[in-house]
Amino acid sequence: LSTTRECGVSFAKGLVFVMEGQLGLDYSVTLEEELQEFHQFHRSNDSFSKVPTQEFAGLGDYVEYLRDEAKLASFDVNLNGGAQFRRLMSEVEIFLRFSEIAVETKKRDVIQARGVSMSSLTWRDVVVKLLGNEAHLPLQRRVRYVGERIRWFFMSQKDAVLDWMTKLEGRDDKVFSMLLPQAAKIINQNEITKHLLYEAWDKACSRQLNHFLELFDNMLT
Repeated sequence: LSTTRECGVSFAKGLVFVMEGQLGLDYSVTLEEELQEFHQFHRSNDSFSKVPTQEFAGLGDYVEYLRDEAKLASFDVNLNGGAQFRRLMSEVEIFLRFSEIAVETKKRDVIQARGVSMSSLTWRDVVVKLLGNEAHLPLQRRVRYVGERIRWFFMSQKDAVLDWMTKLEGRDDKVFSMLLPQAAKIINQNEITKHLLYEAWDKACSRQLNHFLELFDNMLT
């Protein structure tokens, strides 16, 4: 158990170096490949919107928009680590720009929202009330998309981290601790250790997702 824990500490440190940018790793994907893997992973999950608006018939249309209309930088470049994360943040920013209220606001709703108050009630207050009623759920589903994308990104970096740690073995430079390749050797040779480490990693990502969504819910309540 102590060996597994020590390997986990080294593995977590390895992520920091991978996020800083490392060359020659086997795991790297284009944005299209990344989105296809993400959608496949969540194929049975309907708790969030997988495309930014109903105007997109599916993932293919969204990918085409990112490539041809948004012209997202490094769309066709195979990336991992920090460079992949930077591209992901650009993609989810584009996704959130499509946030809108999908229902028509009626005159009755505006009058009802204004009501009466002991203090002065401005039209700005009315708009905030209407948005809080109509836009909460659509925005919540889009924010969950952002959280799920970030969670999936860090879950997908496990193989990149292990690959980088493994390739440190035999290097002559003293830049990185020798504990990193030693831990990688143990992980590669022991399937139980690898399973426990990967499982703990995924649970940590899911826990951080829940914290992220809780912060959003607290902001709107």
